[in-house]
Amino acid sequence: MKEVLPAAYTKFLENVDKLEHYFKDMQDVEFTVEKGKLWMLQCRNGKRTGVAAIRIATELVKEGICTESEALLKVEPTHVEQLLHPTFSPEAVKSEAYTTGVVAKGLPGSPGAAVGKLVFSPKQAEEMKDKGESVILARETTSPEDVGGMWAGKLVILS
Repeated sequence: MKEVLPAAYTKFLENVDKLEHYFKDMQDVEFTVEKGKLWMLQCRNGKRTGVAAIRIATELVKEGICTESEALLKVEPTHVEQLLHPTFSPEAVKSEAYTTGVVAKGLPGSPGAAVGKLVFSPKQAEEMKDKGESVILARETTSPEDVGGMWAGKLVILS
């Protein structure tokens, strides 16, 4: 946009800066450009993950947009809870072991990360856990009968 519509881009940055200072929060902004003119359609406080909430709060204070107390109030209990789940380190995510041999990708249903042997039945998950192995249970769907295997798994994958 900066290269194709420089005037609209400059105006967009000005508007977003005004909105962030007014609302004292990161904004999710909808806009359009028609015949070179910028039209701001709507804005709202942007949604964020736990890690992003901490980073945004820190940056809002550094930029002088809000005080530390105001920034702290923007970090919700669910954001803090997300930070307590296991994650892969940035180094691990960039490693060859992590990036090669990927068999599937999907959208997360909850925060966190896990490593284990892939199993396809709750019974097998329970048996392997009893042997001290870390397992990931993959199921098309789950039912009440699967609960033991779900508890045994470090992660449950649904299709």
